[in-house]
Amino acid sequence: MNLFIAILLSINTVKENTKSDECMWYFINLLVDTSLGVFICFALMMLVDKLAKEHKIKDLQSGLYYEKVKKKGKEVIILKPKMYFIQLGIWILIVTVVI
Repeated sequence: MNLFIAILLSINTVKENTKSDECMWYFINLLVDTSLGVFICFALMMLVDKLAKEHKIKDLQSGLYYEKVKKKGKEVIILKPKMYFIQLGIWILIVTVVI
């Protein structure tokens, strides 16, 4: 996506008779994405986590996709695929929206 946007921006500036380079636009897009984009993703993930904790929705709390159960006197950790895939879906949605 970044490369496609860089090419479009470069073509647009060529029409205006100014010197432009796809590599320059690619670098600018990459720089903005890796700094501002990552911060926005982090902030949105923290917002979802905060709302999940406030409303006591365990399925949405980040990192909690397992359950500790005692079997035969030992504590066993069981992965909960439903919780994992709900959280994965939220993360994919956040990353997609930020793009």
